[in-house]
Amino acid sequence: MGRKKKPTNEEIEPEPFFVEEPPKDLKKKEKVERETSSEPELEPKRHDLDPDIQQLAYTFKIDAGLTQKLNDIMIEKRMNTWEQDLARLYEILKDAHTPAAMLNLKVKDMQKGTFVGKAKCGPRVRELARKHKLDKGAATKLEEAMSMREAMGKDVEKDIFLLDEHLTASNKPSALISMKLESLRKGYNIGHCIYSREPVQGNTGPGVDGVVDKKRHVRVLGYTDADLNSRFASNDGGKEARDGTVAELRFCYDEYLSIMVTISLPSVSKMMIFSKMARMILLVWGDGECSNARVVVVCTLVVCVPFAASC
Repeated sequence: MGRKKKPTNEEIEPEPFFVEEPPKDLKKKEKVERETSSEPELEPKRHDLDPDIQQLAYTFKIDAGLTQKLNDIMIEKRMNTWEQDLARLYEILKDAHTPAAMLNLKVKDMQKGTFVGKAKCGPRVRELARKHKLDKGAATKLEEAMSMREAMGKDVEKDIFLLDEHLTASNKPSALISMKLESLRKGYNIGHCIYSREPVQGNTGPGVDGVVDKKRHVRVLGYTDADLNSRFASNDGGKEARDGTVAELRFCYDEYLSIMVTISLPSVSKMMIFSKMARMILLVWGDGECSNARVVVVCTLVVCVPFAASC
């Protein structure tokens, strides 16, 4: 017997290679994806170019693709605010360094629904900005915020009146506007300025902002020390009441001392102590306004009654 001959490369049979088949559900899913991917994607609907959009594109040299995109979204979503949106776009693009890039951002805002066109309150807001010398950034952002409030259905006239009140009392109007922008955009109420010295129209009821002096027709912000002194100095009734209270307390204190001296005597009777207390009670309780003196009487009774009972 000899050694077995090793098989050559030609004689080696390759081992079978088994590939695991994917599940049937996965096959169906891939088949559907291939079928759907072969279908052409639906392109957005294209509308005929409107003359207003064409004029805007010609003025600011906007390319055809962006012009068509603006035209389509304006026709589909912005027909109700067509004129206001175009007026606002002209204002924005006029000051933009690259109008095409700025317009692209505004088109995205239109798609999101956050773009706000030119509001009717614009002239009033610009007048307010000029009155209080707001810087350009604060004035522009304030106009945008007020446009948003107008779209929300807020009372813009009242808002401008209240803002004027706040800005008048502020040393830094532009900084104040920057602080209030978020609340203005969210539609929060502005509220009256507590530092304003002008009377608030339409709010004359009781409260911090509505207390009005009917004689002078101004809102009272508070009393100074001189006002308080003159007010209490002229109040004779109050002075008499204070003098009466002091006299009552002095009388009760004298009676209290007399009772304490009586108790300290070596030979003292219950009858003497009770007679003094009865006299004190009758004199004080006979007057209906001696409430302060009654406190002293009660304190005297608490001290004297136990002592008299032990005698």
